[in-house]
Amino acid sequence: IDHLMSRKTDQLSGGERQRVALARLLSTAPEWLLLDEPFSNLDRLHKMMLKQALVEITSQWNISCVLVSHEPADTLSWADELL
Repeated sequence: IDHLMSRKTDQLSGGERQRVALARLLSTAPEWLLLDEPFSNLDRLHKMMLKQALVEITSQWNISCVLVSHEPADTLSWADELL
Protein backbone atom coordinates (compact mmCIF):
# COMPACT_ATOMS: atom_id res chain seq x y z
CA ILE A 1 0.00 0.00 0.00
CA ASP A 2 3.01 2.26 -0.44
CA HIS A 3 1.21 4.19 -3.18
CA LEU A 4 -1.34 5.41 -0.61
CA MET A 5 1.16 7.09 1.71
CA SER A 6 1.01 10.46 -0.05
CA ARG A 7 -2.80 10.65 0.06
CA LYS A 8 -4.97 12.10 2.81
CA THR A 9 -7.61 9.95 4.46
CA ASP A 10 -10.49 11.65 2.65
CA GLN A 11 -8.85 10.79 -0.68
CA LEU A 12 -8.98 7.02 -0.08
CA SER A 13 -11.70 4.65 -1.23
CA GLY A 14 -13.49 2.44 1.28
CA GLY A 15 -11.33 -0.56 0.39
CA GLU A 16 -8.14 1.49 0.63
CA ARG A 17 -9.21 2.75 4.05
CA GLN A 18 -9.78 -0.83 5.19
CA ARG A 19 -6.33 -1.92 4.03
CA VAL A 20 -4.64 1.07 5.68
CA ALA A 21 -6.51 0.42 8.94
CA LEU A 22 -5.44 -3.24 8.90
CA ALA A 23 -1.82 -2.29 8.22
CA ARG A 24 -1.87 0.17 11.13
CA LEU A 25 -3.36 -2.47 13.39
CA LEU A 26 -0.80 -5.10 12.39
CA SER A 27 2.03 -2.67 13.17
CA THR A 28 1.10 -3.05 16.86
CA ALA A 29 1.83 -6.82 16.78
CA PRO A 30 -1.58 -7.90 18.14
CA GLU A 31 -2.31 -11.35 19.51
CA TRP A 32 -5.91 -11.18 18.25
CA LEU A 33 -7.68 -9.59 15.31
CA LEU A 34 -11.40 -8.84 15.41
CA LEU A 35 -12.44 -8.30 11.81
CA ASP A 36 -15.96 -7.04 11.08
CA GLU A 37 -16.81 -7.49 7.39
CA PRO A 38 -13.18 -6.92 6.34
CA PHE A 39 -13.83 -7.69 2.68
CA SER A 40 -17.06 -5.72 2.20
CA ASN A 41 -15.58 -2.76 0.28
CA LEU A 42 -13.13 -4.71 -1.83
CA ASP A 43 -13.33 -5.87 -5.42
CA ARG A 44 -12.74 -9.54 -6.18
CA LEU A 45 -9.00 -9.19 -6.83
CA HIS A 46 -8.28 -7.20 -3.67
CA LYS A 47 -10.52 -9.52 -1.63
CA MET A 48 -8.46 -12.53 -2.74
CA MET A 49 -5.19 -10.68 -2.06
CA LEU A 50 -6.30 -9.61 1.42
CA LYS A 51 -7.52 -13.12 2.31
CA GLN A 52 -4.16 -14.59 1.30
CA ALA A 53 -2.26 -11.89 3.20
CA LEU A 54 -4.33 -12.51 6.34
CA VAL A 55 -3.71 -16.25 6.15
CA GLU A 56 0.03 -15.73 5.80
CA ILE A 57 0.34 -13.01 8.45
CA THR A 58 -1.81 -14.70 11.07
CA SER A 59 -0.03 -17.99 10.53
CA GLN A 60 3.50 -16.54 10.66
CA TRP A 61 2.82 -14.25 13.62
CA ASN A 62 0.54 -16.73 15.43
CA ILE A 63 -2.36 -14.26 15.53
CA SER A 64 -5.86 -15.52 16.24
CA CYS A 65 -8.72 -13.99 14.24
CA VAL A 66 -12.39 -13.56 14.89
CA LEU A 67 -14.09 -12.65 11.62
CA VAL A 68 -17.70 -11.50 11.37
CA SER A 69 -19.29 -11.74 7.93
CA HIS A 70 -22.65 -12.23 6.29
CA GLU A 71 -20.91 -13.80 3.30
CA PRO A 72 -20.13 -17.54 3.86
CA ALA A 73 -17.53 -17.55 1.07
CA ASP A 74 -15.50 -14.97 3.00
CA THR A 75 -15.10 -17.27 6.00
CA LEU A 76 -15.36 -20.85 4.80
CA SER A 77 -12.17 -20.74 2.76
CA TRP A 78 -9.90 -20.26 5.79
CA ALA A 79 -11.82 -20.74 9.01
CA ASP A 80 -10.66 -23.27 11.59
CA GLU A 81 -13.96 -22.99 13.47
CA LEU A 82 -17.38 -21.57 12.61
CA LEU A 83 -19.97 -20.31 15.07
